Amino acid sequence: MTQRTETPGVYEESLETAVIELTNRCNLRCAHCASSSGKARDDEMSTAEWLSAIGQMACLGCKDLTLIGGEVFLHPDWEHIARTTLEMGVGVSIITNGLLKSPRIFERLLTLDLSLLGVSIDGASAEVYKAVRGVDGVEKAWDFALSFAATQHAPVVIITSFSRVNVGEFDAMAERVKASGLTWQVQFVHAVNDRFDASLMLSPAEHADLCRRLGDLLLASQDEPWVATMDDFGYFPLDPCHSPLHEWWRGCGAGQQVLGVRANGDVLGCLSLGDDFVAGNLKRRPLTELWRDPNTFANVRTKGNALTGFCGSCPKGELCRAGCTAMAFAASGLITENPYCLRRDETQNLLGLLGDE
Repeated sequence: MTQRTETPGVYEESLETAVIELTNRCNLRCAHCASSSGKARDDEMSTAEWLSAIGQMACLGCKDLTLIGGEVFLHPDWEHIARTTLEMGVGVSIITNGLLKSPRIFERLLTLDLSLLGVSIDGASAEVYKAVRGVDGVEKAWDFALSFAATQHAPVVIITSFSRVNVGEFDAMAERVKASGLTWQVQFVHAVNDRFDASLMLSPAEHADLCRRLGDLLLASQDEPWVATMDDFGYFPLDPCHSPLHEWWRGCGAGQQVLGVRANGDVLGCLSLGDDFVAGNLKRRPLTELWRDPNTFANVRTKGNALTGFCGSCPKGELCRAGCTAMAFAASGLITENPYCLRRDETQNLLGLLGDE
């Protein structure tokens, strides 16, 4: 058996997945957008710089790359970048708001062997969709998703981000996505920019309630799965029916197996994290050097050793490492404890019941 030799002072783990914000230009101005997309960033990466960075990702072991914006289709070379990435042996997914549908875009998409196409739809009704995204577009986005799905060229995923603005349409969204035959990716909005009103973020109790409803959907669809959850779904509930749904969780991968790159070359462990977590810039330092440097993502790579609050005393703390780093920081200003947790909610409810006796 060949044993890996570790180099002192070098981070040896492979990069598994990356997300790149191809451009920050967008046709929308969604309040909850982690990138505050709209206008292009100053000094956005050139196509040549992107391809160099993606080549380095491939060398680091990256197998899956997701292209996002802004709006991906506003980058003039999105197809060339996607195709070249595929030629490097890296899988490509694209996430779009679905409002720029055109025959030309469809033709170009159909020439690419995509892993999946994600379409963001944050409301079942026109009114709620507009409240979230600022425009009338729910049916146009659905038309994009269903038209592409009809080609059977690649899996299509409907992505919904929940806050207090649209949580009332959870059941209606679930019903429509299930009827469509597509997959539903559910995630939670957290306040990571000045554009989003933090009071519209779900409370920990509201988050726990929605996680339980999601869990019920997952349990009911085990034979034909159509619901997908993200890193903000969790964690390790006491409920014996739901606990098996969370056993896969092994902590946030930001900066450990995953990274994100902004359109200007800023590197973060995850693009849902804010400016406080920019680890470097690809215009000034090669990605391979940044990734291998043990100090680059030291705060997120080692946070499991310094857990605080409920997370610090939790028996699942070593595995969970305070859950989603971005959500923890948005909620508490810390990455070492996370109030958005099913186990915490259930424990507090049990203690409350005991206190009432």
